[in-house]
Amino acid sequence: GEDHDKETENGCSIWDMRINANGLEPELEELKRRFWKYIEEAQERIKIDYSGRIEQKVLILNESKTNDPHLHFLFTDQRILRRIRFRSFMDDCRKHECKDHSELLRQIDEEKDKLKSFLDAQHKDILNSDGKNSA
Repeated sequence: GEDHDKETENGCSIWDMRINANGLEPELEELKRRFWKYIEEAQERIKIDYSGRIEQKVLILNESKTNDPHLHFLFTDQRILRRIRFRSFMDDCRKHECKDHSELLRQIDEEKDKLKSFLDAQHKDILNSDGKNSA
């Protein structure tokens, strides 16, 4: 909306994002529905892949920015969580940390490519379906 990202009296920003798909809002909603279904299936596929692995490691991805600390903790399987205690979370994670993220980053790139191909195909399908939901 017209007020999006304007500063308020208390120094905060206004969140006023609105969807405008130029009359294709129903098609956008259908694409979003298919997107979330795909994401659920991809998460399950990745979970099954990782649950069968032998290594028990923690991957710590640092995406911090100035004045905005942001760490992602990924555990290769459920067994590693037995070795992580809340009281000593960071120490335990560092003790089992895998610093080589190349396999994960490769897999993320592959998943992004798969998602883009999926969305392109679904977008085309939705636009060609004359309002019928085929997926």
